[in-house]
Amino acid sequence: MSLDLSRFHATFFAESLEGLDSVEQALLQLEQLGHGKETLDAIFRAVHSLKGSAGSLGFGVIAELAHEMESILDRLRQGTAQVTPECTNVLLRGVDCLRNWIFASEAHQPVDAVAGAGIVRELQLLSQSGSGAPEHGQAAAERAKRSYVIVFRPAQDFFHSGNDPARFIEELAQLGPVRCIVDLSALPDVRTFVPTTCYLAWRISLETDAPVGDIREVFEWVSNCCALEIEQVAEPVALEAQTTPRPARRAEDFGGESRRDAGLVTMHVRTDKIDDLVNLVGELVITHTMLKQSTQHLDSIRDARAVSVFAQLERNVQDIQERILAIRMMPVNHVFGRFPRLVRDLGLQLGKAIELKISGEQAELDKSVIEQLIDPLTHLVRNALDHGIELPADRLSAGKPAKGTLALHAEHRGGRFVITVVDDGRGINPELVKRRALEIGLITEAEFDEALMYSLLLRPGFSTAQKVSSVSGRGVGLDVVSQNVRKLGGSLDIASTLGKGTRFTINLPLTLAIVDGMIVGAAAERYIIPIAFIRECLQVSSTQIQSVVGQGHVIHLRGEYIPIVKLADVCTLRDATSPEQSVLVVLEAENRTIALQVDELLGQDQVVIKSLEANYRKVDYMAGASILGDGRVALILDVTEIVKQYLSVKEMPRNAPKDVDAPRAMAV
Repeated sequence: MSLDLSRFHATFFAESLEGLDSVEQALLQLEQLGHGKETLDAIFRAVHSLKGSAGSLGFGVIAELAHEMESILDRLRQGTAQVTPECTNVLLRGVDCLRNWIFASEAHQPVDAVAGAGIVRELQLLSQSGSGAPEHGQAAAERAKRSYVIVFRPAQDFFHSGNDPARFIEELAQLGPVRCIVDLSALPDVRTFVPTTCYLAWRISLETDAPVGDIREVFEWVSNCCALEIEQVAEPVALEAQTTPRPARRAEDFGGESRRDAGLVTMHVRTDKIDDLVNLVGELVITHTMLKQSTQHLDSIRDARAVSVFAQLERNVQDIQERILAIRMMPVNHVFGRFPRLVRDLGLQLGKAIELKISGEQAELDKSVIEQLIDPLTHLVRNALDHGIELPADRLSAGKPAKGTLALHAEHRGGRFVITVVDDGRGINPELVKRRALEIGLITEAEFDEALMYSLLLRPGFSTAQKVSSVSGRGVGLDVVSQNVRKLGGSLDIASTLGKGTRFTINLPLTLAIVDGMIVGAAAERYIIPIAFIRECLQVSSTQIQSVVGQGHVIHLRGEYIPIVKLADVCTLRDATSPEQSVLVVLEAENRTIALQVDELLGQDQVVIKSLEANYRKVDYMAGASILGDGRVALILDVTEIVKQYLSVKEMPRNAPKDVDAPRAMAV
């Protein structure tokens, strides 16, 4: 009977990639500190676990490279080798190679064995070079031979996960001479014998100079499915076969002796299954909304029982929705975690000393949003390293520390998710931006101000860079960053002080599945505006609306002129309603504001976002669609795109007299 190990591959790939990420971060931390016993032990355990699981599943080339990395790591933690930049570089290249091989294996593609062979040779040379300081005193005593008796009792379902007890005994033999005897006391009668059940246990004698932690690490991979007893003895013991029968242990008996916290047990689930579940919850929300609308006629006294049941149903639906969406939430560290390595490598390449500060990395965001954040955040980081932070000599001459600082921060703020990328570099030079904009005829000199400067930086192809860089280009690509953020329903804001640095702020929704929306009407149609973009809703009089030649109508609101955009014009609807007969919804996106004219406000509700492109086609100015409680389809407005399109570079004057009464505000 042959065991199909391929069913364990998905778990192996996922856990190995997570392990390599942690190894990379720990190596960078080790490089900064220059030492750290706990950090070295953690790196060693992760590489050791990867080696063991790769070997047991037939990924021999991965196991071989991990073994060579393990050898040099063992010397580092034993103190017979020192942490040097050369050593860290080789180990990081080893991590890169292992990661690439795992990706290739996952895609059923051949691995680049030539690259791996080169890294193996470098690791072997490192392992052979220098023996370090001779041991003496306590260190020598710690390396003295010790004798241990190990009882290794696998759970009955041990074979089901593709494990082989012989492999762990072979691992122990690498620590020193072993003698073992098999415990057969749990073997059943041949008539009830099941070939895939593990009935055996092993009693092992080991002589080694390795610490007891190394012995436990041999069994780390199976610590949740075996009972393990390790006892140090004064001298080697002669093993005898155990003749006293011991009761067979049930599989669940091993939980109490596992070194893993039962509360932290995880289960890997395919993301498409979670996506299907989210879609079903979306349908449940739509059905609940329909039911809620159809029962509005119920009398709270006469139909008190039904009203109570519907209220309970509403709470249950909301709880299910929140818990299902929480399954897709992941710490933003899945993005931030890749930047310490990027900053290190680019800093060396550019000759810059840079300190990376990360905070708020445990704040959670929808997995689908996180995946699409990688590219725009990577561009902003590279941009800051290349063009933001100066060379050490330039910083010193400007009275700054030689080492620059790049800070990444994430937090939940007012129902939104906010990420900031801040550097303490040279900042954006307004004169350069202004000069370039005048050269290509985008503005006149009188029109230029700070807010307009940031809008210019986000225009496609606009750049103040004097030369093309292989790393990044100031301006080139920022429009792509802005577009990617807008696709997520978010916005990108820029703030900069010349000589002090630049701050990029990304505002995002927490999830792409469900959004709080304001339902509005225009020419008998229904549309949804995401609440996050609404600043206020207004009813105005004709005295507060002014006409500007060539610019349409504006509203004078608290010293600011705001352009009025008719939703009927955006959606090419037939409409003759004047602004003073309508409702104005003041929308803000990317530090720019418009007043969207609608016929009426129809209410606020949570709506499930459905993709237009996947089910129909791309529709201008629309971010998606949803099904309302009455079964009608309503389009969800892409507020950022509308604001961008209907505000030209030549905007209204921002400062206005304050002698006009403010419009009456409506509660949103």
